[in-house]
Amino acid sequence: MDLRELFSIIPPIRGVRVFEFSEDFDSSKELAKKAKEMEFDLEIAVVNEDDMNRFRELESEFVKVRYLDLSKNRYNQHSYLFDTVFINLNKDRIEKEGENFFKKIYRMMKNAGVIVYPVDESEREEKIEMLERLNYVAINDISFQKGICALTARKMHGWAKV
Repeated sequence: MDLRELFSIIPPIRGVRVFEFSEDFDSSKELAKKAKEMEFDLEIAVVNEDDMNRFRELESEFVKVRYLDLSKNRYNQHSYLFDTVFINLNKDRIEKEGENFFKKIYRMMKNAGVIVYPVDESEREEKIEMLERLNYVAINDISFQKGICALTARKMHGWAKV
């Protein structure tokens, strides 16, 4: 899925940390380009091991690429916390992991960090309720492609233990 239209959500501040779960090379390439221009740290988690060689060409001073098995207990390494997390994965892959996927993301976000999650408009209400149940707040939707909206939500400041 092409998330380029949503990259403006990233605050225009040097040193911001951004994480992307990705299966879309072209979208990741654009995000990597933006990371170099804006000088923010970007970590791209590739979920298909076969795609790693292609994604590796995006690595630079500001961009790190690594393979991530979604069944792991933790998604972040070195205890880094992220300001913005983009989910650019196939819907079936996310559904397979269920709510645990979003709980693991919650743990790797800074307080008031933003998650960007594209969903079918028909599933919008259901996904909003799930995010609320998992202690995400300030949930908004952005229409950006036909039949698809992106949910943005923030991590609640240190309330819940996830």
